[in-house]
Amino acid sequence: MSRLSFLAPLAAAICLFAAPAAAHDDDSVPGPAPDGKIVGGWTQFVANTQAGYPVAQPAVELRFVVQTTSARSDADYCSDFAVVYQNSGGSKNIANGLIPRANPGKYNFPVAVCAMALDADWSNVKVIAAKGTVDDKALPIWDEDGPTAFDLSTFGPNRIGRVNQNVSGKAELKIITLGDTGCRGPHSNNRKLRQDCDDDATWPLAKISDAAAKYQPDLVVHSGDYRYYTGDLFADNWSYWLKDFVAPSRWLLLAAPWALARGNHEDCGSGGPGFFYLFGASAADKQCDANKTESWYFDVAPGGIDSAGKADAPHRFVMIDTSADSRSEAKANFETAIEVSNQPNTWWTTHIAPVHLINFGADPSQNTNIAAGLSDALNSKGTQLCDSNRQPLPTCIPSTLILGHDHMYQTVVFEDAGGEFVYPQMYIVGHGGVNLRGAGLKGSPCSFKFENLPGQTDPLMGKVTTRQDFGFVVWSRSLDTVDTPSGWVADDEWVSSGGIVGGAASCF
Repeated sequence: MSRLSFLAPLAAAICLFAAPAAAHDDDSVPGPAPDGKIVGGWTQFVANTQAGYPVAQPAVELRFVVQTTSARSDADYCSDFAVVYQNSGGSKNIANGLIPRANPGKYNFPVAVCAMALDADWSNVKVIAAKGTVDDKALPIWDEDGPTAFDLSTFGPNRIGRVNQNVSGKAELKIITLGDTGCRGPHSNNRKLRQDCDDDATWPLAKISDAAAKYQPDLVVHSGDYRYYTGDLFADNWSYWLKDFVAPSRWLLLAAPWALARGNHEDCGSGGPGFFYLFGASAADKQCDANKTESWYFDVAPGGIDSAGKADAPHRFVMIDTSADSRSEAKANFETAIEVSNQPNTWWTTHIAPVHLINFGADPSQNTNIAAGLSDALNSKGTQLCDSNRQPLPTCIPSTLILGHDHMYQTVVFEDAGGEFVYPQMYIVGHGGVNLRGAGLKGSPCSFKFENLPGQTDPLMGKVTTRQDFGFVVWSRSLDTVDTPSGWVADDEWVSSGGIVGGAASCF
């Protein structure tokens, strides 16, 4: 089944509109949407330390993409729209003042990205035409066949932690984690890496998006690598961003705010300018003029965060850029991450793992620059990742790393006899769409002795679980789970079958 036919019950056919100049010959290339039409939209977490944002966590921004084919400025296009918001008390009002993000170049990005910071008290938002009323219907997202069933109506920060409950009736956070979602295409030099980007069996991002959205998540965390056409001269343009990520992810993009990490395929030589333009965490007009972004963070909590910034059992996500593969830049970013990891429960999200992982049928390997950068940061800060005497639990800060880069699902858990972590657990969620590659283990789960872990003098035994299937992970956190080693409970979901092979005492 093609991904277009899969989405047909949900929406009109996805828009895959033209790349400027040469296009890939593996796909048809429809024309652009009409001038001034919305062609994509979402909400996302942004760095909360910048001017103009409320102090209260979390800082969330609405962004949407408008097709531009006239000589009007991006600011003029954004002024054609307004935002209707509903606050926690149920009152509706209209907000104006959408701001265009700095366009890296109209040749490759013949669109305007309009943005607005959302007040922490807003629970729902929708985009309408300027000078409309609060009762106007949200404007549709357009594709080549016309308006779709996807209206630009989505959720604000006040909804986070306040929509889901566990079986005990307590407030519960739900998040989706996924990564490495792009499609290789059928013309890779390596035949084993080729994918048919119009077939859900080989590239199931649309299927994953639909399945994940049904969980009504509070947030979605992406560990990086959205685009894989990096060898094409025109790879970093809006048409490929639309085709490879925005269109197949529409269902999930509208389901909850996102936190988007940067992968190595978003470096400045490939997809970086587009990533900064569309998804950069700064509200400033920041171009891709350097191979790094500073670490940043946001807080969420089951039951939400009140107007004074208080919450029961808050949880902190720290977003760390490892896309540049530089020891010095990794050190600086990990130092910042350590400084802001002062919540009792903290997770780190980064693309390249700073520890040994078992991948691609080889012995455990690691990116030496990223691993050394973390070691350098821990030494400079005089700290450790885990302390068995630490109270309150969990014993590790961070307790979990959400990772990508390796195209598989794999977890590594380091725990003592009592089930407490002795080193942060690793979750590779690189099974979100790009061609999968196996780890070559004797069995799964299995045990392996990990040596030279950053901040750890002695080797540690880790339980390794891996699976070569497409999917995502659903996490839940409530007051019933905050004292578990990670503070969350994981539910692994699959959109392709294959299963985990039988366990083995040793991984090799």
